[in-house]
Amino acid sequence: MIVQTKEKNLYILTEERPKEEVVSFIAKKYAQDAGKECKNGKIKITPVIEKGKFCFKWIIQGIKIEGIDKIIVENVSGTSSFVDFLVFVENQDPDPKTSKPLYVIEETKTNPSESRNVSVFQRMAKFVFVEQYPLMKDSEKIMLYTIRRPYFTYPPTFDFGLKSMKTLDVNPVFLQNQYMNGLNVNKDGKLDEPGFKDFDELMKLKNELSTDRDDNIPIRINIEEEIKGEVEKISISAKLEKSGGFDYDPNIGAVSLLSFLSKKLCKSIKQIIIKEHCCDGYKNSKNVEIDSIKDEVERSKGKFVKICNALENNFKVKISLDGIKMLEEGLNSEYWHKEITGEKIGTIFLHLALLKKYHVIYEQHAGTERGYFVTPVYFLGQYGKEYDELFKTYQEYSQKNLDQDDFKNLLKKKNGLQDLPKDKSSKKIFGSNNSCKTFHIPDLILLDIENKMILILEGEKAENVYKKDKGVNQLPLFDDLKKFYLEKYYPKYDVEKFVVLYGDEELPSEMSEDDKKKVIFRLKTDGSMITTDTCPQSIKDVISKLQK
Repeated sequence: MIVQTKEKNLYILTEERPKEEVVSFIAKKYAQDAGKECKNGKIKITPVIEKGKFCFKWIIQGIKIEGIDKIIVENVSGTSSFVDFLVFVENQDPDPKTSKPLYVIEETKTNPSESRNVSVFQRMAKFVFVEQYPLMKDSEKIMLYTIRRPYFTYPPTFDFGLKSMKTLDVNPVFLQNQYMNGLNVNKDGKLDEPGFKDFDELMKLKNELSTDRDDNIPIRINIEEEIKGEVEKISISAKLEKSGGFDYDPNIGAVSLLSFLSKKLCKSIKQIIIKEHCCDGYKNSKNVEIDSIKDEVERSKGKFVKICNALENNFKVKISLDGIKMLEEGLNSEYWHKEITGEKIGTIFLHLALLKKYHVIYEQHAGTERGYFVTPVYFLGQYGKEYDELFKTYQEYSQKNLDQDDFKNLLKKKNGLQDLPKDKSSKKIFGSNNSCKTFHIPDLILLDIENKMILILEGEKAENVYKKDKGVNQLPLFDDLKKFYLEKYYPKYDVEKFVVLYGDEELPSEMSEDDKKKVIFRLKTDGSMITTDTCPQSIKDVISKLQK
């Protein structure tokens, strides 16, 4: 049991899977900032188990900080646009109503050359939400890059992102192996990039980034009204509709960020109008009139509506959608809360619990950041001769079946880490960009080298285990993954597909016995850990050991 102590604990609160390199960074940074000694060993993330049940907390072993009793990672849930990690130093569990975080951290594997609107605008927009909460006013804001693949260019969007960070007082930190091929932002002077000097520079650089395309509305900032030489009204053009709904997250993030930056750099701005948002009825690519989006926007209580109201209340700038009235919906009173929800809880638990038994070759826990698909090329570079057999098997296959230029590119430029298809690129897998098929990706893929086995694991809420296109009914959707990737890179491995549940609901009676066998593990809301008869023995052994 974790009890209150005279020494303080370092708490890391997150919805994400805590990575060893992130935990190590946080511990070292705190020790350095506090002037404390920090002893580092091999990090082990151990679940807190009481009376055979998981407490939704993890203890970090292998790091000892002077004056700190324990380093504790705790699963929490956030409100709109929640950052990846909140760090506290407290005598007892942090309280969302009163505790002030020491660090507010957003983390990404995206390297500079992969930097696009999603990584720049959506991630930076999270810090705009942070600015609305008084408890985090004095927290240090950190954008943490955990670089795993080489990069060879600095695109303009990356430079724009760095300037945005500096203007928002966000500290960019890059964890990168100094011997990695390509560029190194820590050595190239890029971190000396200043913030935007004024609103004119922000507007100029953003508009230069915008490109005219038939399938897109460029995001541009324009001055609409000046009085006595002072800008009082601007507009931002940005499409906020996607597939007939009010949920184009990258652009919603962009508008949130650009609105806040504009007001921060130009105090005289009182009004921002969002134009060309496509939320008032439009003709889509099939020339079918859609007239329900306006109603959806006017009823919405989503994050864009909330941030618009928060910026008006806290920074005296009114943001509106051209021709549409939004509700006056405020932000949640607390930025985070301890209620544990979501299917990702079960897969993250297994991910961390099984690290000694399995290699994780892909992760995207319920919509968190997409990981890289780990190929045998990576194992060879990372671990050397220990994985000779695995690599040789792949090499024999690749020499017969793969383009050798692709192989060399994977080895030298991608560090053996492959992107799984998304969006339009997924169509190429099926031979045509016009294919009606969709490439589906699970939450977790585990590699068992000893038994030459690959496990595809899909997380799900227990209540959804047998619903249409959910739970066990999703498993056939991963056949393309098996065909185009697993059989290609791991040709002599057997592949099994299973479901991992979080929640208390029992399996529905209408499920067939075959479908029930596809469920191998359940984590209940009280922390009970349940394995089924069909659960692989290696997983059963790990869970059994934890329960004792």
